[in-house]
Amino acid sequence: MGTHRSLGNSHRAWGNFPSDDAYTGGSDDSDQQTYQDADKYKVSPLDPADNLKTQWQTNFQGIYACNLLISNVPNDKDFNRQAIAEAKFLKAFYYFELVRIFGGLPLLDKPMSPVDQVKRSTYDETLQYIADILNDAINMKKLNGTSPALQVRTSQSGPTNGRATLASAQALLGKIYLYQKKYKEAISILLEIDKNNNYALETNYSDIFKVGNKLGKESIFEINYSKDNGLGSLAIGNGEIQLFGPRPVSLTEFNSDIIAGWGFDQPSQNLVDAYKSQNDILRLNTTVVSCDSLQKIYNAYKKSDQPPITWQNSKDGYWDGKSIPRNSNRGTGWGYDQTNTIVIRLADVYLMLAEAYNRTGNDGEARNYLNKVRKRVGLPDVTSSGDALFEAIKLERRLELALEGERYFDLLRWGDAEKVLGPLGYKDGTPGVKTNGLFPIPQSEINRTTGEYVLEQNPGYN
Repeated sequence: MGTHRSLGNSHRAWGNFPSDDAYTGGSDDSDQQTYQDADKYKVSPLDPADNLKTQWQTNFQGIYACNLLISNVPNDKDFNRQAIAEAKFLKAFYYFELVRIFGGLPLLDKPMSPVDQVKRSTYDETLQYIADILNDAINMKKLNGTSPALQVRTSQSGPTNGRATLASAQALLGKIYLYQKKYKEAISILLEIDKNNNYALETNYSDIFKVGNKLGKESIFEINYSKDNGLGSLAIGNGEIQLFGPRPVSLTEFNSDIIAGWGFDQPSQNLVDAYKSQNDILRLNTTVVSCDSLQKIYNAYKKSDQPPITWQNSKDGYWDGKSIPRNSNRGTGWGYDQTNTIVIRLADVYLMLAEAYNRTGNDGEARNYLNKVRKRVGLPDVTSSGDALFEAIKLERRLELALEGERYFDLLRWGDAEKVLGPLGYKDGTPGVKTNGLFPIPQSEINRTTGEYVLEQNPGYN
């Protein structure tokens, strides 16, 4: 997992860049061309920077590794059964990374050789396949036949080994059910997490993203990174932090504990205005850092006013505050940043519960879970019902989870992409209306398949 995430090929890139929350950024409008094309809704199957190809290949490599373990490890020991259940969770996770971007996929039940080929399944079939795998992982037991094979959190941190837990699989399954519009099923499985008092919202929103708070009480599943493992491998560090960090013209110009990055994932004025419209200053100040505030930090570090920092390709004057590179968080180079990536956390679960309750007509419980999230950041309770409450839940997901890779995919599953993103180019773009919001399968991957098993390109890219 570390390799593709360290290069920015993750749901955060594809969930942020084509959304209204962020610009691709980078050094200029040709830096990592496929990412730039996603921002402008001009993505091509030719995938000029191989960003989509990397996303496709690395996740299928993960699926292959999971299938190797699932197919070959005997289930006669508790540790083995735990490993098999974890592999099933990870396989489902890799497929979820892919299905949101590309749609229906080849479903691989066993390790495949390079010459083996499988027909592509539909989007709905792929979602159900993921749900089935997760249910298998959740229902797998230790040899005693009662305890789950997956670890269960028993304190407000960890498990410190960073492995997937029962709640990890339950939360991902709940999200799959939302995508399938199986709201009652989503409620049932997500409530299992809420029953475990060892999960709780962090008191301070900003603490969620602090390096010293790895595997904290709000975290349900996160990708673990470290400064150095002594092997010299870039895969052990989170290079996405460098990718998304603020970019001055000279990468050595800005230097305090906060250091320069490559300038991708720049928050939009639209996002900033959304926070300000709700007087949501606590989350704004964590999620977005401005050029002006970085200048002040630099001045304070130097203990005097410094010449203005010249920023490269700054769009609206903002940078990703949840992905700030710091000297104190990294080892010997940019690829050795120990900042973990939180994939699912409890606030997301609460907002999924709020949505599912609202869609099944139980607005009282919907408001209960929505207002738990709002209370943490000092916002007043929402009192609306019905569709007005649904709109409040949608806005809350945007503000709570901004720049965490959910926005674009949320807009798609709600059917709001054309309305919200149409003015940015989505309506007639790729991805866009004619592509059902999906990205193209890289042409290089299609070229590797033949005959009756040839991968069919997504509609709108032919």
